[in-house]
Amino acid sequence: MKKIYTSIKTGSLLLLLLGGAIITKAQDTTPPVITYTSRDTSCIQINSVFILKNLSVTDNVTDSSNIVVELTWPSGALNSTMRKSYQLDVKATDEFGNSSYKTINFKVDDCIAPTINLNTKDSICHQIRTPYNSIAPTVSDNYYSANQVSIVLKSGYVNANVSGWYEEIYEAVDASGNTTIKTRVVYVGECMASSVKQVQAQNFVMYPNPAKDQLYIQSYTTTSSLTIRIIGIDGKVVMTQTVLGSECMINTSSLSNGIYTVMVENNTGVFQSKLEILH
Repeated sequence: MKKIYTSIKTGSLLLLLLGGAIITKAQDTTPPVITYTSRDTSCIQINSVFILKNLSVTDNVTDSSNIVVELTWPSGALNSTMRKSYQLDVKATDEFGNSSYKTINFKVDDCIAPTINLNTKDSICHQIRTPYNSIAPTVSDNYYSANQVSIVLKSGYVNANVSGWYEEIYEAVDASGNTTIKTRVVYVGECMASSVKQVQAQNFVMYPNPAKDQLYIQSYTTTSSLTIRIIGIDGKVVMTQTVLGSECMINTSSLSNGIYTVMVENNTGVFQSKLEILH
């Protein structure tokens, strides 16, 4: 037999009539919760298709499908072809008449940061006691021409006469204020030692050798990943590292002084060379 409910609101009570019996239930007085998971000021990429996402409304009693949501654009609906700031007012009302409000701000602009091309590998080796001439990076942007993007060397000094690791940090800013920072790591040391020449013939290069706290490995073939194993003189693997791409930096500070075998595996095979750790 189908049960038929009839509800009557009176004061702060909800009366449910079921087969002549009256059941009372306190009326809900809690408004819905409006959640916007993006930033309250969101950048909308100019000339893109705007879709309102990440907005949800919940309530402690009313099912979300029964909550009335009203969207109002006080200064006009968002036009993604026009660089401008927009305001969206959201009102949510549950079945008991409780309402909540939220304001979301949007900005139509170029939201994508420029791209810096170092015109070198991210990490390079420079032969000690030879002149170092920094390679100038170039910049590109999805929206602005290159002359509308500034690029500066924020910090960086390479002493070609002192062995060690150096950083050149570049910053690019486009006309909308989007910022990109990219770093070139420069190792000054014995890049053309006989051990490195031997490894180059085996399809990869590693330096410095001897190494202290850091070891750089670069594959000379295009590869999706590298697996590096460092093996002690007793034949036991003391370190294993797998990275995406064709180059990596390995922290060797935990290794004891001594001679090790480095095995590098990429998509063309497995190669090995001797490595000395000297702290």
